[in-house]
Amino acid sequence: MEMLRPLGTLALSKQTLDLLTKNGFTYLEDILKAPEAARRFVGVDELIQTCTPPTAVSALDHWAAELLCQRVTTFSKALDALLDGGFPCGSITELCGAPGTGKTQICFQLCITAQLSQERGGLDSRVLFIDTRNGFSARRLQDVIEGCQSDFPDLKTKLKDFLAGITLVSILTAQELFSTVGNLREYLRKNHQLRVIIIDSLSLPVLCSIENTVVRYKFYVKIFDELQKVASEYKIAVVIVDELITQLDAKGNIGFDSGGGQTVAYRCQRRLMLARLNDTTFAAKIIKSPVQPQRSKTFQVNCGLQSNWPTPHFI
Repeated sequence: MEMLRPLGTLALSKQTLDLLTKNGFTYLEDILKAPEAARRFVGVDELIQTCTPPTAVSALDHWAAELLCQRVTTFSKALDALLDGGFPCGSITELCGAPGTGKTQICFQLCITAQLSQERGGLDSRVLFIDTRNGFSARRLQDVIEGCQSDFPDLKTKLKDFLAGITLVSILTAQELFSTVGNLREYLRKNHQLRVIIIDSLSLPVLCSIENTVVRYKFYVKIFDELQKVASEYKIAVVIVDELITQLDAKGNIGFDSGGGQTVAYRCQRRLMLARLNDTTFAAKIIKSPVQPQRSKTFQVNCGLQSNWPTPHFI
């Protein structure tokens, strides 16, 4: 005997449910048998997609997929070791730290290394950079590019070609961020070379625009639902930057945490906390990883002779 699924078990509004019931649709199977008739009352394609059971794979197949997963390297042995080889495609990594701890610098490095050929340790891909705090600097990127060119003297890619490989989206509010993330899949259908998405920063527009904690929680949930779908479906390395904020516990003790809070902490597969030790020396601690224990590494960013900004000579 066939088991039928009542429409009341689906995430439908009462109005939509009443319309379907009055027109003879009681079960999901009724819609599947007459999709064109049901399309007047509900988005049939989206409904079918959400009701499709997830694909089951063996642990062996999952392990094989992990081994074949591509990564975006930073060319820093210390940072790449913390991330088990680099920022993995298909998942979300958070960079968190106080201002001046190297978060944006690492993002700029990824913008360039992702465009290198696979033979040079890159992905031969394009990058989408979502800037929410007006921190994107073409001058700093130029320094990173010059450092890369000095590392690879035979590299023929020019400055303008590297810059052309980065799509910049500047936003100011949480609603603009929500709309941008919501349109990612449509954008990816037309831009097949995109393999890296950077949001710098995720928490800033949310903290500035949404005061209600419940609304903020729901906002993060929807954002991460879409980001995870994009990362998994298109094998994208998603890197988000979060501010470091102070918090008071129940006893009045002051602590520090990511601006995204526990909601972001739960949804990211990897989390990296950054600190600055002196002008050129930084520290990174992996505080969440499916394969790496919590540990810290130091790395350096050397300054170029003609610039006050660090160039990408990570050590």
